[in-house]
Amino acid sequence: MDWAKMLQTSVALDRDIRFKHNLANSMQDRIQEAYISLDVELAEIANAAEWFKVWKTHRGKRDGELSVHQTVLNEFVDATDFFLLMANLNQWNHLIVIEDEEIDKYKADSRTPDLSLMYLNIKKMLFSAYAYNRSTDYVHAWHLFMKFGIKGLGFTPEEIEESFFAKNKVNYERQENNY
Repeated sequence: MDWAKMLQTSVALDRDIRFKHNLANSMQDRIQEAYISLDVELAEIANAAEWFKVWKTHRGKRDGELSVHQTVLNEFVDATDFFLLMANLNQWNHLIVIEDEEIDKYKADSRTPDLSLMYLNIKKMLFSAYAYNRSTDYVHAWHLFMKFGIKGLGFTPEEIEESFFAKNKVNYERQENNY
């Protein structure tokens, strides 16, 4: 995956939105907003995938004509965007690179992923990264998030990257239409 290009794309969108809306929030406010936005996007993944709704026979929501898979993937790349933005705002850009060998390990892991445990651990580590400004907690959350998407939700790295850039185009179109 082209992490550098994805990071640049995320930062450029944030910069363009901030410029268009003449936003001049403090860095602390921007970091808080990014963490809250990521928290909401993580909840939207859970809401769309519905893995935890054990009482339902048919799990997963569809956004319009999209499949459940594509709907959840769209939410996943929204969260990815905020993970990348958080890295940039905290000056942790160097932590976003996940080598192909690591991704291959995610795919090769024969254990059945516990999505609820992964989800809760991601959130726990993110809250810790924020509360204590610990890059180690951020990087653990980031890696677990990618494993969650690849192994847990069944996305390929190629799907993630392609959908990330497609969603970025949608986000720019939304800005042009006063979203």
